[in-house]
Formats: sequence, structure tokens, C-alpha cells
Amino acid sequence: MNAVIGADIGGTCIKLVLADEHGNILNRHTYLNDRDRERLIGEIHSMARENSAQISVICATGIGSGILSGYTEEKVELLSEFECFARAAQELCGVKKALVACIGTGTSFVLADGDQYRYLGGTGVGGGTLMGLCGRLTDTRDYDGICGLIESGNSRNIDLTVGDICIGGSTQGVDPNLTAANFGKGAASGENDCDRAAAAATLVFETVGVMAAFVCKYNGYDTALFAGAPAELEFADRSLKAVSALHGLDFRTVPLGQFAGAIGAVAKYCGHIAKA
Repeated sequence: MNAVIGADIGGTCIKLVLADEHGNILNRHTYLNDRDRERLIGEIHSMARENSAQISVICATGIGSGILSGYTEEKVELLSEFECFARAAQELCGVKKALVACIGTGTSFVLADGDQYRYLGGTGVGGGTLMGLCGRLTDTRDYDGICGLIESGNSRNIDLTVGDICIGGSTQGVDPNLTAANFGKGAASGENDCDRAAAAATLVFETVGVMAAFVCKYNGYDTALFAGAPAELEFADRSLKAVSALHGLDFRTVPLGQFAGAIGAVAKYCGHIAKA
């Protein structure tokens, strides 16, 4: 079987997908980017062997994609990461016109409309921020452990809400549960690592969500799609949905969003994704 490899080589992780030439995704793999070219090539060839596949082309994207150029016997296509993750978000969500936000180490924003893509820029607030804050605020450093803390925590023990600061019990029509100030409460004896991790996550996801809302309103878009591994957290979905409800917008999490760049690279080469 001839196969296409999609490789998204990001600043933190490397995401690989293997697909047949019809765009059917057959295998997925991710690992921390250790800047080891030989390991990367070995991981790609291992995926091919596991699926009895012959690699036709490696479609590489991401900030580190140049690491493959000229260093492997297979044909390598270098593709724009912004177009790749936006293309995957469109196909995986069945939406043609949307703002696409990829929450990776930081967060990038792309306006997608059919086959037209416009990269707007980004923010340094993203998954790297979440890991860095949680690593400093808690005793946990690994991603899975931090995710567990986030899902178990209560950010209201640390964040000030609108209800906390309202005078006379009236919030003048504003949802009292909305965040008024991230980390706005003084340190309390009852807070724990879970609460601190949840507060860090609230800061990251609400910041990204509010930025997305403002971009949507300014450009006349009503839908935003969020890709990237952090966006797959249930906590992220809840935080983003709260922001979208406030602004009257449609926010959605991209299925398999952590692999969006790699899947989009395959989609661009094959013309579409038949099955993910």
C-alpha cells in the first residue's frame, strides 16, 4: 500500500499521521520534540512498517519542518502550518467559513473561508503558558498530571468573579459567574494545586477565547474552531463555551485537534480527508 505521512513538527511536540492516498487516516502518533532528526525519521519509518505501507511522500509542516528537508530518501513537501491546521479544522468540523485558532505552544489565528486562508498573527498565551504556569504554581510538571489537576480544581477559589465584586447584589445584567480578575483573590489557606492549575487554565482559555471573539466580531465571522491538544480538555471546552455564550458566537473544539496540522497536511496533498 502506498501511503502519505503528515508530519507536524511543532516547538513542543511532533505529531504524525499515516494515510492512504485516498485520504483515509490509518494511524496517529505523537511524542515530545527532542530535536533528534534520526529519531524522527525512524518514527516515520516505523509507522510505515507497522501498517505494511510504502511511503509516497512526507507532507511536513510546523515550525521545525525544515529538519526533514534533504535528510530522508522519501519525497518531502513543506507546507504552511497555518493553512494546514485551518484546512483540517474545516474538514473535521464540516465548516467552510470560520476563524481557526490553534492552541499549541502559543496560539495562532487564521481566517478560513473555503480555500482562502489569511493568517492574522497570534499570541504567546497558549499551551506553553499553561505548562509553564502550572509547573511554577504546583508540584506537577508532566502534561497528563497537569491535566488531571485542572479537571479536579475550582478556579473560583482563586479568581475574582463579577459576583464577588458587585455592590448591593446587582451585577447590572452581567453573568455573576464571569471572571472579573484572574488570580484576583488573595492567597487563601483552602486553595490547593488543583485550584491553582484550574486558575491557570482559566486564564489561558478565557484569554484565547476573548481574543477569538473580538477577531470574529471585527471580521464578521460567527464561528470559531479551536485546534491543538490543550483545546481537547473538557475544561477548555467549558471555558470557551462560556466565552462564546457571552458574545453570541459559535465556538467548537476540533476533533483530533492535536493532530490538525498533520491531518491538514495530508488533506492538502490528497485533496480531502476521506476518514479520520
